[in-house]
Amino acid sequence: SPPPPSPPPPLTPVSVRSSCASGAACNLIDALAALEDVNNDGADGTPFALRLEAGAYSLGSATITLGPQTLASEVRLIGNGDVTIEGTSASATMIRIQEGAPPLTLEGVRLHGRMLVAAPRNGLAVDLVNVVFDGASTPQGAPDGGALELASGVLRARNTTFANNFAEGSGGALTVEGGSALLDGCTFRNNTALGDGGALLLSGGDVRVSKSIFERNVAGGEGGAVQQSSGTMELHGCQFQGNVAAGQGGAIEQGGGTLLLAGQTVMTGNTATAASGIFASGGVAKYALPAPPAHWLLPKECTTKLTALRSNDTCNATFDVGSGVDDFPYKCAPGLYSPNLDVRWQTSPSCGGLCPAGFVCPGATSQPLPTIPGYYAELGSAASLPCPPGSYSSATGL
Repeated sequence: SPPPPSPPPPLTPVSVRSSCASGAACNLIDALAALEDVNNDGADGTPFALRLEAGAYSLGSATITLGPQTLASEVRLIGNGDVTIEGTSASATMIRIQEGAPPLTLEGVRLHGRMLVAAPRNGLAVDLVNVVFDGASTPQGAPDGGALELASGVLRARNTTFANNFAEGSGGALTVEGGSALLDGCTFRNNTALGDGGALLLSGGDVRVSKSIFERNVAGGEGGAVQQSSGTMELHGCQFQGNVAAGQGGAIEQGGGTLLLAGQTVMTGNTATAASGIFASGGVAKYALPAPPAHWLLPKECTTKLTALRSNDTCNATFDVGSGVDDFPYKCAPGLYSPNLDVRWQTSPSCGGLCPAGFVCPGATSQPLPTIPGYYAELGSAASLPCPPGSYSSATGL
């Protein structure tokens, strides 16, 4: 029998390059027209790429809309250098992803406007890589999600920054109403919501955030950085610092759903009327050890009894509904230290033990500091003392 026919060659991507060398290019007129040509030509399955050289581009009153009518198999918008895209105002919807749209990748661009995401076709994702959402705000009648609103589908963001965004309702930077959001290495800074969740609101779906920073976000209600009313959220290796809530939960307020804090996530220096760290008014919230070095917590549920804990055991602390904490996990007190991430030293306020003689442990100490010449420190010292009159020492660690 004859051999099977060879597969058809891959379709050649349609690639458009804009350099902001003319008014038309700066307005993205040619680029949007090229995307429309792909649709009009019936080029189903053809990838489309828009490559932007450094410059400030305006969409005018237009919106980049991808939906079932978009025949391209995927759309990529890639910035080369300092690329900014602006709409008519900070509250303008610049990018709209409708159900049935092809997957979209944004890379290396700064957006001054909002983005709305529903489910792309075939369960594919919207990818954000090195994107900056700066200074966006919610329009009248759409109060939640200052910069980005995820209604369904999969959103993946890597090394993306949400800064100086504003919501008249909740979710100063990002609102997740459904679908899945996977955020890695992201920064949420100086976002504001008049309602809940100065940076992020989760009201449905699931969110996983890893190695990200929430800093100086403000909520007029609950959850200075994050507010969760339902759904599932995991925070791995995240830092919450300097966030403010007029209500409860300076860093996080959980009203429902399931919340897991893990990977040395830490909350410090946040502000609220109650529980400057995390406040759990509903749902189930847990912290999984290890905590950051020189921190501890009192677990209520562990995979094994505390007396038998080994260094690689997992231990979860459960927050009671209606309770809250401030800086969390707790810092080892002055005069104590905890040298590593061994969970046996992170489940008691005694931490790893007293600071050794000849060393000082000022607080949250993982590596005791040796005394300097002319000073000494007794066992469990938070600060060194000068040698008594008539004595001296030229050594360290006395």
